[in-house]
Parts: sequence; C-alpha cells; structure tokens
Amino acid sequence: MFLSRLQLTHFRNFHHLDLRLDQPFTILQGPNGAGKTNLLDSICYLATSRSHKSQTDAQSIAADVSRDSIPYFQIEGLVRNGAGSDQILRVYFGPRELRGRVSKVLQVNGERLTARNLMGRLRAVLFIPEDTRLVSEGPGVRRRYLDITLCQVDRAYFDALLQYQKVLKNRNALLKQLRASGYGADSFRVGDETRFWDESLIQYGVEVTHRRAQWLQQLVGIARSYHARMTHDQEYLDLVYRPSIRPRGSPEAKWQEPAGITLEEWRASFSQRLQDSLQRDLGRSATSVGPHRDDFLFRSNDLLLGEFGSRGQQRTAVIAYRLAEVEGIRQQCQEAPLLLLDDVMSELDEIRRHTVVEAIDALDQVIMTTTDWSHYSDDFLGQATCWKVRNGTLTPA
Repeated sequence: MFLSRLQLTHFRNFHHLDLRLDQPFTILQGPNGAGKTNLLDSICYLATSRSHKSQTDAQSIAADVSRDSIPYFQIEGLVRNGAGSDQILRVYFGPRELRGRVSKVLQVNGERLTARNLMGRLRAVLFIPEDTRLVSEGPGVRRRYLDITLCQVDRAYFDALLQYQKVLKNRNALLKQLRASGYGADSFRVGDETRFWDESLIQYGVEVTHRRAQWLQQLVGIARSYHARMTHDQEYLDLVYRPSIRPRGSPEAKWQEPAGITLEEWRASFSQRLQDSLQRDLGRSATSVGPHRDDFLFRSNDLLLGEFGSRGQQRTAVIAYRLAEVEGIRQQCQEAPLLLLDDVMSELDEIRRHTVVEAIDALDQVIMTTTDWSHYSDDFLGQATCWKVRNGTLTPA
C-alpha cells in the first residue's frame, strides 16, 4: 500500500500543496507549529474519514481563508494497493454549492461512498507524542484507538460496532423512558420491555468484544518482542484485556486467551451481567456493562504503566504497541499499512532509535516528522526523501 501523491487545499495551514511521494521513507523537518503534524493528519482523513486532532471537521479548514472565498478544505491522495491498482481518494468538507448546506463528501475515483466503504482503501498507523495517553488516561481513549485500527482491517467489526452503538443508544433511551414512567419497582416488567434491545445488544456486543480479544492476543507477542529489544531485555510488556462482560470471579488469565472462550460463553456472561445490572441501569438511565465499558492495560514487570510507569516507560510501551499494530495489519491484510511517525525519535536513546529504524526498514512506506535532522543517521537520511516544512510550505532539503 503506497500513497504516491497528496494534494491539499485550504487544509489547516496548507492552502495549496501538491506533494509527490516516490520513496519508501519521507522525512519532514521543521519547528513546532510549521505544519508537519497537519500533513500527517490529512493522511488520517484519507484512511479513516476523520481527523486525529480536531473535534469537528470545520476546525480543519484553514483559519485565514479569505472572507470572499467559500470556507472548505479538500484532500486528495493517489493510492496504489498491493495488487498494483491505483485509486484516487478524496475528502471534501464545506458547502456542496454556493451558500449550500455544509457537509463532508468522500469519494473514490470520483464515486461518492460512505465512511464504511472508505475504510481499508488506505490503511495507516499513526504515532504522535501525545499517544502516551493511551497508557496514562482512561479506558475511553484505549477503546477509541482499538476501534480506529480494527475498523480499518475488519469490515465485519465496523458493522458490528456501528450496530452496537445504535442499539445501545436505543436501550438507554428506553431506560430513561421507563424510569420516568415509574417502572422501577416492577423488575419483571422492565425486563420484558428491554428484552428486545438486550438480545440485539448481546448479538453485536459479543462480536465486538470477541474480536477485540483476538486482536490484542495477536498483538501482544509482537509488542513484547519490540519492547524487549528497546529495553535491553530488562522489561517484559503485557497487554491485559478487561472486557466488562467477564464473569465475576473468573481468572483474568483465562480471558487473555480468546481461543479458549466460546461465543456462547461470551453471550451467557453478557446476558447474566445485563440481568444483574438492570436496576442499576434503570436508576442511571444508562447501560453499565458491554463493550462500551471495556478496557485494556499496559503492564511491565507486573507494574501497571498507567499508574507507576515513567513517561519514558510509557512512551516505549506505546511505540512497541504501534509497531505491533503495523505487523498485525500486515498479517491480517497481506500488505503493510502506511506508517506515520510524528517526532518519534526525540526522546529515545540510541538503542530505541535503532530498534525503530530496524522495524520500519522493510515497510513499503513510512512518513516521519522531526525537529532535528540529527535524530537520524546520515545513512538513513541518504535513503530518504527529505523536506523542510515552514509555515505550511515544503521545500526540498
């Protein structure tokens, strides 16, 4: 999978950019605020239809667009997949016509399509310095990272997650309605009312949870290998999956091995947890168990890195995890994703930098940013296409 051309119009601080990419390694160098991360973000749009930086699409429109101009941004990318066929991906956000309704348009080769059908056309894994929050912050951050990756590689997962979210919203609305109607004292009647949504919630939720468990199990061995090399074999990384539908009192180790868990076990557990939590859910007008409450933790040498790890330990664990994602996608899809590394080398020692360079050496395409050329060896710079980024403008370095 190779992105050979990237064109930006009014995207953040890039008013007009036409960048041709013809080498496996591209390095963008510039000071903070020059636009390096914005360029990587534009590629995330092509891969997922969403920004990794902005809460809304409107925030990605160049701030200083002339008042006489229509406020919009457009991203186009020419992508060649493993089979050798080219596709033009396009993301447009703005008015569909003069003074028309603002909307986002996704296209492949000029044909409009949904976010579901855009996923997988360009697969990308992004590392940014803020990714240490994957370790240090709450479970919602980790679920989001899981979903972004899995939706790129597994369309069935995308569909199950979307359906689960719709059912969850409907169940919560029903709980709110039942609470307002004073049904709280009649558990049997409440159970009858929620049964339809419960069955759908279990159907889609089990598929989401089971696939997450399989994916993390696939990644953990790869991540351990990278992590061991970066820590001189002094630290042992583990990824601990904690699905909220795990039966109470069940051994944690068992739920780390999805091969030993049948779908029926997942369904039975989810069903029982929904029954047990029904009165609590009614009181809160919200569903308290299910994939929307899942978590996974980073542990090193039996210590939870989110609570006890230093920033350096957290950063090392996240880099190992991101590199494992690249290999996991390659195994799943028979082609490597585009790897985007935003200032990955700045806080790493020589051993860790060398491990990263070794890991990316065999990939089809990597786009990296840096503030300092010295973070890379002369040999590596010699085989990369290097650009200077200044105020949204690229010049050859």
